[in-house]
Amino acid sequence: MLAQQATPAAAQPVSVEAAPEPRQPFAARVFVIEYPIYISPMVAQYTNCLRSREVVIGETVSFEVEHRKAVPLCVKQEKKLKEDAFERLTSRPKYAMTMEQLGDLFDSIKMTHIDRGRVMDGYMDRGLDRDPYAPQVGQSPATDVDMAGTAADTTTP
Repeated sequence: MLAQQATPAAAQPVSVEAAPEPRQPFAARVFVIEYPIYISPMVAQYTNCLRSREVVIGETVSFEVEHRKAVPLCVKQEKKLKEDAFERLTSRPKYAMTMEQLGDLFDSIKMTHIDRGRVMDGYMDRGLDRDPYAPQVGQSPATDVDMAGTAADTTTP
């Protein structure tokens, strides 16, 4: 008898008041780029080219700006790596990609690189790069400690 009176949960009207969502200090992001494993060396070389640049951060320069600067510096290598990837995939018809698809892949890598810079700026802006426990830990006063007789005795003539 109880089973006859129960109505499915999907059929019951639900009235839920909108509760304000708690604001998180910074939303984590996951970057995923899929490509055939056969071109992993080319993707790794291009990613290394983007990441191997010196990054200088200051008041007017951010991580995003620095990451954007790396893109034009890797154009020559990008072209060569796309050609190498295309060559490698032509021998594997199951995984073949057109040059346009490879261009989209490398564009995604560029945009991910720039977005990572933006994420790092977000961490800096929110102070998440600092130790949250530093105010609680504090500093201990300096003490003179003789570590197993290593300190010279200056009191005796």
